[in-house]
Amino acid sequence: MRIGTTQAALAPLFITYLLVKVVHHLAGFKYDLVEEGVLNAKFAIDLASWGVVYAVTYFLLSKLAPQKSAPVR
Repeated sequence: MRIGTTQAALAPLFITYLLVKVVHHLAGFKYDLVEEGVLNAKFAIDLASWGVVYAVTYFLLSKLAPQKSAPVR
């Protein structure tokens, strides 16, 4: 496994984590999985926000990151 590949896979997750934390803080959204459990509306909101932010982050990073070209033979 190459280091660049691992970093490329972890970058969207790290950026997603930071963005979700900032957005939840700015919106005043607080959710604790241990205290509130899984089967409630806050869990659905948390999961949806993670999904949307990850999809946008992954899309933007894939468009902004330089594409590796195929080797010339």
